[in-house]
Amino acid sequence: MTVPTLILIGQLDTLTPAQPCQDLTQGYPNGSKDKNIRLVVFPGAYHAFDNTSFPRRTTFLGQYWLEYNADATKRSVAEIREFLRDRLDQ
Repeated sequence: MTVPTLILIGQLDTLTPAQPCQDLTQGYPNGSKDKNIRLVVFPGAYHAFDNTSFPRRTTFLGQYWLEYNADATKRSVAEIREFLRDRLDQ
């Protein structure tokens, strides 16, 4: 990556699976090749983990799962703040 990139993804996301992102960053400490990329995978979280419109697990197009996850949402906000703070303080 040539620009700072933060990837926040649910471990159980079937729409945009975490594995390709993990493969992209594999071998780099904390998912980072040169501090330009940070990958955070939220255990137990599905796609749309930050969308309160899906309080219960719901299917999308009959094959993808969507579900709000309050813990993952809270952690994602903290990750975004830390990521921006680290880059804006440079």
